[in-house]
Formats: sequence, C-alpha cells, structure tokens
Amino acid sequence: NGNRTIDLGGSVVVLKLDSEAPLPTATIVQAEVPEQPDDEYSEQLVTQGNELYHAQCASCHGGIGIPNEIAITAPELRLMTLGTHADFENIVIRGARAERGMPDFEDALSSAQLEAIRAFIVTQARQLREDQ
Repeated sequence: NGNRTIDLGGSVVVLKLDSEAPLPTATIVQAEVPEQPDDEYSEQLVTQGNELYHAQCASCHGGIGIPNEIAITAPELRLMTLGTHADFENIVIRGARAERGMPDFEDALSSAQLEAIRAFIVTQARQLREDQ
C-alpha cells in the first residue's frame, strides 16, 4: 500500500509459514507544508468551506480532521503551493487539470463556494504547518 501524496511507493509483503525473518519497517515521510496565502478568513467562511470540502472534495482528496482508512490517490490539498492557489479556480471550476484526472466542478460549485473551500484548506494547512 502506498501514498503518492508523500512519495511513498507501494510494497508487497510475502509471508512464509514458520519463518523468522523480520518484516521491513517502512520509513515514514513527513511532507512539508509550503508557504500559504496571507489571506484572512472569517470563522463562518472556514466552517462553510469545511462542509463543502467534505461534501465535494474528500472522496478523492481525503478527509481533513476525520480518520480515514482508505488510501487517497489525489493530492493532499494542504500541500498546495502558492501557484496552485493562484490557479485554484481555473483548476477546480474550469477543469484545467482534467487530463490529469481532476474533473471540473463548474456545475457543482460557485466561485464563492470555492473560496470557502480554499479558506478551509488554507486554515488547515497553516495548522498543520504549526504542528510540524
């Protein structure tokens, strides 16, 4: 099982009955949170973003603050760079990364709702960065 958001490849474990060989221990890689936008967000906007994120984004990008046993394949959004933040609406609403598997949400999200999601992600990224 791997996690491409933090560059862990997959692995296969083969077991043999009555074997005494030790199992290898996986190295845990902690991704560093990049610099985040300086924008200020209201608590109400972040709360709305939390609800929208978990309704629209979490099934692919993983829940934030919610334990999840399912490995995600889409990028961890708290690790977005400033460049990705600047292009966020183009990516999410207009489908700029459709060829990479990120569909457009033009019919599902307004620009205001997208900004609420971004407020939530940035707030969570800042918290993760502080925790590191």
